[in-house]
Amino acid sequence: MINPFETLDKRLSNIELILLEIKHSPQNPEKSSDEILTLRDACDFLHLKPPTIYRMVGAREIPFSKRQQKLYFEKRDLEAWIRAGRRKTREELDREANEMIK
Repeated sequence: MINPFETLDKRLSNIELILLEIKHSPQNPEKSSDEILTLRDACDFLHLKPPTIYRMVGAREIPFSKRQQKLYFEKRDLEAWIRAGRRKTREELDREANEMIK
């Protein structure tokens, strides 16, 4: 006769192994740029607090979408917004100035 506790123990061991594999497998290591972010996600991504983001949304300084009184942000739009604020280095400015003089 088969001991039901041995069967249960084997099945639980299999489940445990599967869960460990899932836990240690790389899960979407790089999130897609097409990702839609909630306010909390945007705060984490931009390293800003919610009141700051609300102020920026109110002033239309940051790209956003609004549905049913909730704010959403496209990650690729936020990345482009960050890149658009890039300032040139002194070396780049000097190089441009020298090219304009020539």
